[in-house]
Amino acid sequence: MIRRGGNKFSAKKTPCLHGHTHDSAREAKRCNELHLLLRARKIVNLQIQPQFWFHINGKVVKHANGRRCGYRPDFLYSEYFPPDGDTRAVAEDSMHFIDQKGRAAASYDYKGGVLRRVWPAYKEYYREGFHPWHRDTRPLLASWKATDALAA
Repeated sequence: MIRRGGNKFSAKKTPCLHGHTHDSAREAKRCNELHLLLRARKIVNLQIQPQFWFHINGKVVKHANGRRCGYRPDFLYSEYFPPDGDTRAVAEDSMHFIDQKGRAAASYDYKGGVLRRVWPAYKEYYREGFHPWHRDTRPLLASWKATDALAA
């Protein structure tokens, strides 16, 4: 079967009550629910489809075709816990589906790009005679300490 345009899940673009156009009716419904939670002050900092790019050791992770590996959840928000004022960040994707074998299927394929970036270190770690002390990690340790000192 040849698919011509449209969504592979047969979803239709749907507006929510707040003027956003979403990729599916489920996503639009969830946006309405999140805006109600926002008004009730149960959540804060609601963002619609923020983009995250993957970096490993300061380098951008790329697919075999050279495109950057990233993730774009439908919603990003912070849950608010009033007694102590703490918040917890939540990235939420409305598309939960099961593949033909009954397993939860991922809608993003970025494993190849991540594996290409970490493979050299993984291969080195498992080579015969390897010990972590054979690598000079003092610059990495110094950057961690500097970051930790800034956070404190």
